[in-house]
Amino acid sequence: MKKQPRNPHRRKAKPDRSGRPYNAGTNERAGQTRRREGRQESLRKPRLSREVAVLYEDDAVIVLNKPAGLLAVPIKGSDVASALSLLIAELKPKRQRALIVHRIDRFASGILLFAKTDRDRDTLIREFLAHTPVRKYLAVVRGRLKQESGTLVHYFRREGMYQQLRTARDPDAARAELRYSVERAFADATLV
Repeated sequence: MKKQPRNPHRRKAKPDRSGRPYNAGTNERAGQTRRREGRQESLRKPRLSREVAVLYEDDAVIVLNKPAGLLAVPIKGSDVASALSLLIAELKPKRQRALIVHRIDRFASGILLFAKTDRDRDTLIREFLAHTPVRKYLAVVRGRLKQESGTLVHYFRREGMYQQLRTARDPDAARAELRYSVERAFADATLV
C-alpha cells in the first residue's frame, strides 16, 4: 500500500517559545491573526459622525437632523450607533431622557422628533397616529414620470423588524399612503 504524502496545511500547530501556536499554512501566531482580523473588521464598519445636529430643544422635545446611513433607533442585540443612542448618551449627564416618537429609514436623511417626558411622548404619538404632522421628502427617481402628481397606496405588515408588502385583504396589514408631485424633470430622472 502506497503511503500518502503529508499535507503541510493539515499539520497540528506547534507552540513557539511563548506558548502561542502558529497558524498552519500562514506561519503567523494566533494573536497576530486576531489583531489583523480586528483591523480588517474596523475598516469595514461604516464611519458615521458621532455628532447629530440639534435643530431645536425645549423642556418637552428635542429635534435632530439625522444623516443618511444612521439608524433612527438601535437594533436589538447590535452595538451599531443610532440617533436615539447618541442622544441618550448626550442627555445622560444632564439627567434628561429621550423618548422616540417616530422613525425614518436608515438611508434617508431628515428630521427626527424626540420627547423628553412620557406625557409629551404620548401627546405627540397621538398626533402622528392622527396624521396631524405632515411629512415631506425629496427623492430622485429614475426616468421621467408620466403624471405630474399622484397617490401610491400600499399595505404593509410588520414581520419582526421588517415590513412586508401585503394586500388590502390582509386584516393585519397597515395602509400606507404616499402623495407625490413632480418638482423638476431631468433627462433621465425626476425630482419628486
